[in-house]
Amino acid sequence: MPGSGNLLRVAFPNGTPFPAAMAAVLLFANLVAAFGVDYWTEHYAPHHPSITSPFPIKLGPAVVAFVPSWLGRYEHWSFSLHFVFLGLFFLVCCWYVIKGQAVVYTRSR
Repeated sequence: MPGSGNLLRVAFPNGTPFPAAMAAVLLFANLVAAFGVDYWTEHYAPHHPSITSPFPIKLGPAVVAFVPSWLGRYEHWSFSLHFVFLGLFFLVCCWYVIKGQAVVYTRSR
C-alpha cells in the first residue's frame, strides 16, 4: 500500500535506555503543554492587560488576550521547541545505533 509509512524503525533489544525515553517524554510533554496553553489562553485569559498579565497574544483578527510574560514567551517558542526536542530524540537514537546498542530496521520497497 503506498504511503503506509514505517520505512525506518529503531529497536532497542535490551530495553529503551533512559536518555531515549527522556527525550521522547520531553517531546510529548511539550506537545501536551502547548495545547494546554493554547486552550487556557483561548478560554480563560483576560482580554485586558494587568500587572500580572502584560504579555499580549493575538487569538484572532481583533481578539487579543493577555498572559504572564513567561507563559507568553513559552507560547511563542513552543512550536520551535517541538523541533528542538525532535532533533534531540533523533540524535539520541543515532548515538545508540552508532554505539551498537540499537538496531535500525528498514522496509524495502
